[in-house]
Amino acid sequence: MLTDLFSIYAAVSQGEERISAAPVSASFRDFVAAQQAILNSEEARQYWTMMLSDATQSRLPRLQKNAGPSRVIVHRVDVSRELSLALKELARRAGVPLKSVLLAAHLRVLNVHTGGNDVVTGIVSHGRTETEDGERVLGLFLNTLPLRRRLAGGTWLQLVQETFAAEREQLPFRRYPMARMQQDIGNDTPLFEITFNF
Repeated sequence: MLTDLFSIYAAVSQGEERISAAPVSASFRDFVAAQQAILNSEEARQYWTMMLSDATQSRLPRLQKNAGPSRVIVHRVDVSRELSLALKELARRAGVPLKSVLLAAHLRVLNVHTGGNDVVTGIVSHGRTETEDGERVLGLFLNTLPLRRRLAGGTWLQLVQETFAAEREQLPFRRYPMARMQQDIGNDTPLFEITFNF
């Protein structure tokens, strides 16, 4: 939308009178059809059921009950240039995007703070179709999925690569709705209480 908007704005500012955006061959309907297909996929249902059937929710330690009402606290942490470069270098050596490095760190923090090696977090995923012009279709294509990892030790490089592999493994099933996962495993407890978004 912004690309089309800025292109039209540039054309108008240069005096063009006849302006039209290039037609889009894909539509939101393609996404709806893909989501319907995944809802009817026995493979997707089995994948998420197997992934989540014996999982326990990763819960962070709580404040004392008499600590007062809940409120959101924002704590900004600036990342130094040196640390930023080191994180990017780790991503390059691992052959993964920076997002996977940060997700691996997020999982490790959950591991430390929850005291368990089996951690589940939410991860925001896109459901756009891989069709021509799919990136130009307007709409909300997000789905928040559980990502479960069993952390068994090893190096940071191994953790980063394993995290990336876990993300790739669930990619074909990323459009499966979280509400349906919850129904399939027959558990009313939320699948996760902590979410990673990059």
